[in-house]
Amino acid sequence: MKFGVTVVPRVSDWKLFVDLETMGYDCAWAADSQMLYSDAYAVLALAAANTSRIRLGTGVSVASTSSRPAVCSSASAPGTPRCASWARTP
Repeated sequence: MKFGVTVVPRVSDWKLFVDLETMGYDCAWAADSQMLYSDAYAVLALAAANTSRIRLGTGVSVASTSSRPAVCSSASAPGTPRCASWARTP
């Protein structure tokens, strides 16, 4: 069984990802909400630079507020080749 957790991304709390890796979690997701939290990608970048085993990603990425290439390039970091692109039509 694998365990994961969703984290509220605050730049000041990036060390939480290191603690989660130490506790044995397999993955951690940062919620993407620029209106409520720090930038999820900045927090994940700090976490990725300081962890080695835990899988990191955004729980939900708000594509309408980010460019698709930025979302896809960060989603396809080494070991996590997952990216979906979508379009909504009226």
